Amino acid sequence: MSRLRFLSPVFVAAAAGLAFPAVAHADIESDIVSTTCSSDQIIAALQQASPVAYGLLTSDPQRKANAQSQLDAFLSAAPAARKAQLHKPNPDGGPSIITSLVQYGPTTEQVLNTCSQF
Repeated sequence: MSRLRFLSPVFVAAAAGLAFPAVAHADIESDIVSTTCSSDQIIAALQQASPVAYGLLTSDPQRKANAQSQLDAFLSAAPAARKAQLHKPNPDGGPSIITSLVQYGPTTEQVLNTCSQF
């Protein structure tokens, strides 16, 4: 699985079927670049923020393992490297990571704002 594809099942699925107003791009970018949460904390926060997305992520053990591995790699990078990864064009023509995160901003923000509680 290439280029942090975990975000599709983690954050895009988080808003499956729901319409949310946009959250500022800079806020989400700043929060994800500077988060100190672990992948376990982010996944636990996702479970609380969006049980549907959590179910989609964890229903397939391989998808969950891939997502966790890619999330660990992302979180182990320095902030500048995280920021660069967020803006990389998607090789399959889909949206960049930051575009997906902004599209489902409120869920993304809730996960990032509560992950330290887990």
